[in-house]
Amino acid sequence: MATKRKRGGRRRKKRKIGPGYAMLADMSRCSNCGTCMMACKEYNDHPPETTELTPTGVNPPDISSRSVLAIHAFESVLRGQPYVRFQRVSCYHCGRPACHMVCPVPDCITIDVKTRAVIMDETRCAGCRFCVHACPFEVPRMGQHPEVKDRDVAIKCNFCYDRLRADLKMRPACARACPTGALIFGKRKDVVEAAESRLAALRNTFGQEIGGRRYLSYGMDIDQNLFGLGIFMILEEEQTKDYRRLALIPKVPAAVSSWKGLFRWTAAIVPGIVIVFAFLHYMIFGPLGVHVVEEEEEKTFDEMTPEEQTEFAEKMERQFKMKQKAGKAKRLYQPMPIRRARKGGKGRDKGRGRGRGPRRRRR
Repeated sequence: MATKRKRGGRRRKKRKIGPGYAMLADMSRCSNCGTCMMACKEYNDHPPETTELTPTGVNPPDISSRSVLAIHAFESVLRGQPYVRFQRVSCYHCGRPACHMVCPVPDCITIDVKTRAVIMDETRCAGCRFCVHACPFEVPRMGQHPEVKDRDVAIKCNFCYDRLRADLKMRPACARACPTGALIFGKRKDVVEAAESRLAALRNTFGQEIGGRRYLSYGMDIDQNLFGLGIFMILEEEQTKDYRRLALIPKVPAAVSSWKGLFRWTAAIVPGIVIVFAFLHYMIFGPLGVHVVEEEEEKTFDEMTPEEQTEFAEKMERQFKMKQKAGKAKRLYQPMPIRRARKGGKGRDKGRGRGRGPRRRRR
């Protein structure tokens, strides 16, 4: 892998950009105006819902089946003054989506080759909730869909795939409606360059040396966990610690990767091994079948022939010896109980061992 040399002789690995399109959510420019949420709701024709206004002024408080995009707010203090940080919450269109790996329905969750968007077809959803539990960001939500009346289905952001399929210049509805330029959509290479230039400007303007805030990119790098996010963000460093879904590095759960990785190949190999052993058994021992053995009627010892009686006696003797060796057979003869002498015995009983009775002469 090519590397770049930094000042001081230290080398920095070249950033992996990856194919497809992407969108940058620069939360340093977000003002929580709600324009992106209204545009998303209007384009997807989601019905209205009753929500509650949070103390930080966020409404709706979280994503749902009727609001696939939301903005979260976190209060903090800077230079003794309170201020609010914002966080975009929606499907981030992972490069290696766990929802796509666990979905058992064919063509329900697909990945567009050109845009790398993770698309969910709600009409094919069976309502199994596998994607809900597998997503590291807890994004898919269960709810009613206008085209599916008999069951709840998983609903999430589809990256306005219908618009992108018609014309990539149309951009997603949220990016087209953003008035502050916080959302940038385009080829991943161009979006990464824009994010790096914005990060450099933020670090020079709001540096730690003057008591400012430290910003970083989240989900821009192509790592071994999710292979980059289709929607990556510019966040404050403290923001990743406050927000529960971003506190840890998200990755595909081990159960999902093993199920669709190791166990997937095992499930394909085991039937072949069984077929090979069945063929070898047929060639060596013959066809498989059930052999029916007729049970013999039990006979008493008197009804047996002399040969059968001898065989039965030898069999019982062998079983008895085996049990005797194992300590399970009872003794044939038990020792006689010892009678103890009474206290204050006379004559020859004195001086004898305690517990021994008087001797009797044999006639």
